[in-house]
Amino acid sequence: METSSIVTEEFEFIDPISDFGFKKIFGNERSREVLISFLNELLKGKKKITELSFIKDVQPEYLSDRSILIDLHCVGDDGQHFIIEMQRVNHINFRERCVAYTSRIISNQTGKGKDYQYDLKEVIFIGILNFNFKQAIGEGHINEICLKNKHTNEIFYEKLDYIFVELPKFDKTLDNCTSAIDKWIYLFRNLNAMKKIPKALNQGVFKKVFEIADLNKLTPDERMVYDLKMFHKENLKNADLFQFQEGKEEGMEEGKIQGIEIGTRKNTRELAAEMKLEGIPLPTIAKITKLSSTEIENL
Repeated sequence: METSSIVTEEFEFIDPISDFGFKKIFGNERSREVLISFLNELLKGKKKITELSFIKDVQPEYLSDRSILIDLHCVGDDGQHFIIEMQRVNHINFRERCVAYTSRIISNQTGKGKDYQYDLKEVIFIGILNFNFKQAIGEGHINEICLKNKHTNEIFYEKLDYIFVELPKFDKTLDNCTSAIDKWIYLFRNLNAMKKIPKALNQGVFKKVFEIADLNKLTPDERMVYDLKMFHKENLKNADLFQFQEGKEEGMEEGKIQGIEIGTRKNTRELAAEMKLEGIPLPTIAKITKLSSTEIENL
């Protein structure tokens, strides 16, 4: 049991590793200070960010659209690009998605025609992961990957980095958090379960996180969206093959499979794409959509 003193008032807080919660806490103008603080602690000793601007990436019209969806895309005061992704579950091609995200940002910097140039700004991909990412090839809970010479281990290119924070590997209590980045990761793992604000976190930028994440301060519309998204994710998380098949048989007349609206999808491939993004096993998706595993992998 932890010994940190706490204030007595009870609260309910947003789940920071939900899509809604992550963007609410980090992805708007009000939370700019919060995001800068988190990034500076994560990058401590490497760089200091004083300003960030949010970039709104183009959203696809349909799920089958090949446009790339990014949780947060920001540009720092030196022009460096930060791609920040919160990932609840692993996906078959997650590593490839990370490379695709950064490649797009790099490609967009080169210009066209006579303006073609290679004066590239730094691109840093940050993945906050609620799963163990074995492709990161590291035992710690924070792993940094870059382009290196395989024989000499010298860095080949210094302006492309991938940083993965694997939350399940972090098992410290708050009393054992010895750095600010420890406290950030502790918050990611525990904020949603907290009913009281620990005294050790009720100050500075962390105090602002609690203010933003207070469920009781959401507007009625925001609360409805949050509750629906959380219900939907729990539903998908706990579903197994029998539940999906049962939902298909019993709910087909209403055009639903476990709460996923078929009628609003352009075709079966879009339904499969959404299920894949939610981390549903490929055999289950194949059973429901009648698509082959190869077709689903290529979505």
